Amino acid sequence: MSYPNAIEVCRAELFTKEVELRDRYPQALVDKVLRVREMYNWFISNPDGPDREFVAEVCQRHGILLAAFFSKGETEVIGSYNEFLTTYAMISMHRQLR
Repeated sequence: MSYPNAIEVCRAELFTKEVELRDRYPQALVDKVLRVREMYNWFISNPDGPDREFVAEVCQRHGILLAAFFSKGETEVIGSYNEFLTTYAMISMHRQLR
């Protein structure tokens, strides 16, 4: 069975109950959605925080090295970077709507 990518799932089901996500998607995809949700909630709690603080928080919580973003050979790091971009895009849209 083919599943949508993490970005599509985050856009459609970011706040869907965890149990329902587990019923619909593989565990790895559910974990990605939950990490994006966690960082979205962090942003909601810190709306005036600068982008730099958000980036530092994402990197600290998920053990992401900024230098590793540019290493195309490591799919896990690139996947983390895509999650980061997804979260950042959602936060940017939220800021524009304020």
